[in-house]
Amino acid sequence: MAIPSRKWRRWHRWLGLAVVVPVLVLATTGLPLNHLELLHLNQRPLPVWLASVYGIPESEPAQGHQIDGQWWVFADERLYKNDLLITECAKPYAGVVQIPPLFVVGCGQHLLLVGHDDEVLERLDSNYGVPPFKQIGVSPSGQLVLASSFGTWVFQLDQLRAEAYQGAWQAQTIRPVPEPIAMALTRQQVPAELNWQRLLLDIHSGRVLTGVGTLIMDIAAFLLIGLAMSGVVIWWRTRP
Repeated sequence: MAIPSRKWRRWHRWLGLAVVVPVLVLATTGLPLNHLELLHLNQRPLPVWLASVYGIPESEPAQGHQIDGQWWVFADERLYKNDLLITECAKPYAGVVQIPPLFVVGCGQHLLLVGHDDEVLERLDSNYGVPPFKQIGVSPSGQLVLASSFGTWVFQLDQLRAEAYQGAWQAQTIRPVPEPIAMALTRQQVPAELNWQRLLLDIHSGRVLTGVGTLIMDIAAFLLIGLAMSGVVIWWRTRP
């Protein structure tokens, strides 16, 4: 009976130790990948902290206020009603006031007119007579008030005309939104394709560490081939 040399045993042992971690990675990611439908991995988006691995930027703190029990929210230059996206909304955000039958939103230097079905009906800017403003509010008589460091105006929506205003008015206040709404909006920042299936596949192939990870898994593949070949040689030399 042929006796395997120490050289082959030594190589087999060190190759086995070298591939322990890669094999564990392949096994622990391969098992759930074999049961995608059962575990719904392709339907479960990654949490934001994991999605940041793919370069998803952290969201700015959502701010807004309530009107008739509904939260109007500004986050990442978008306007939401609760967690439902309505439209893009440029900075700075001045808030929303209700001028029946409309909601008027201050986005940048634009006024967005939103209907009760949450549809943007019109966008008004300086071409429509809108003066520069930083704050938006309502007068005691229910008129739309716009204010900046240059002055305060009442803006007539039906006539698209601004008139200087000196009386009392209530500016819209903006504050942080409740945590459940903030979390729901944060989750919406993660694209649907960034799910657990994508993460497991990238770990399985080493792509999660970009080029370095792929190189590591390539080296591990060659080591596994060497481990198998050294095992065959040892078996061949010890066979009866």
